[in-house]
Amino acid sequence: MNQICIAIKYHIRYQWISMAKVASKFSPEFIFDLHFFIEYLKKYCNHYSCFSAVRSVFPKIKNLDHEELPAPILFDLSETVELPSSLGSCIPLDINDYVNGFISNYFAIFDSENRQQLIDAYHDQSFLSFTVSSVTKGQVYFPSNIFEGSRNLLKIRDSHSRNKRLYIGKTNIVSTLCSFPKMKHEMDSFIVDVVACSPQLLNVAISGVYFEKTHKNGTQMRSFCRTFLIVPNLIVNDMLSLFNPSVEQIQKYGMSSQANKMLEELSMTSMLETTANSVQSSPNVTNENLVNNFAQMTGMNASFSAQCLEEHAYNFDAALQTFRQLSERGLIPTQAFQG
Repeated sequence: MNQICIAIKYHIRYQWISMAKVASKFSPEFIFDLHFFIEYLKKYCNHYSCFSAVRSVFPKIKNLDHEELPAPILFDLSETVELPSSLGSCIPLDINDYVNGFISNYFAIFDSENRQQLIDAYHDQSFLSFTVSSVTKGQVYFPSNIFEGSRNLLKIRDSHSRNKRLYIGKTNIVSTLCSFPKMKHEMDSFIVDVVACSPQLLNVAISGVYFEKTHKNGTQMRSFCRTFLIVPNLIVNDMLSLFNPSVEQIQKYGMSSQANKMLEELSMTSMLETTANSVQSSPNVTNENLVNNFAQMTGMNASFSAQCLEEHAYNFDAALQTFRQLSERGLIPTQAFQG
């Protein structure tokens, strides 16, 4: 019956009002038509739905069929009220040192050259999942292996694919984290919230920005949100969400002295790796030729072809295998095939 009321309401709004606009005043036919549908509303809808449907067309109506309508429910919005500002981190005082120590130690290892040391931080049966946000025009894409492992539940619908992207066991987790590109987190950007705290369980949510080494642009700022479930001194669940940064984050942290230091470190590492790769590459086959051949074989444009090859150190076969795997899963963006 509610669907009938909605249909009649829209019929009143679009058909009758258009008739009223044409006529200088309501014609007898229009009044009869209106009366007929109001009676229909009363028959199949409750009083409130009937009044609401008529009032949506005639907002100032006060009396209907000799019956006084109840006063409309309105909101007094004359006073402008500002939303409360963010209060930043929320950590209970009695565990403040423990939480800050955990965060400092964890991300110091994560940003180091050897993430294998993180294996001691995870439980034997711990879980890891991560998701990557969609990329809009003008933003830098995440590495292909990150996209492939993203467990975005809005896009990954079948249970098999979801389970495949759920990493279980500390060895599997650390191996996955080691496949992430080199990063440097901006500790001053961290907002830490302790969601739950007890002697048996600690739930910590951390958000902030980091700088990622990319093959194409050298470095790229990203944003993240990470939630840890911790039993005494061991992580049992790690959920990570990755985004491109907001304008406010870029303005606040993009030009900081710490950010410049991170950029220098990542750029130096990138230069050393690029030099090593160029020395090892064959002088008879240039990177440009590889990009052209890869673009012809895959149908991708030169920019995406170069990015795919760079992520595999210009190993043509490995890059082609990754392309085919991503293509089968429909994970390659349409921009990759645009000229």
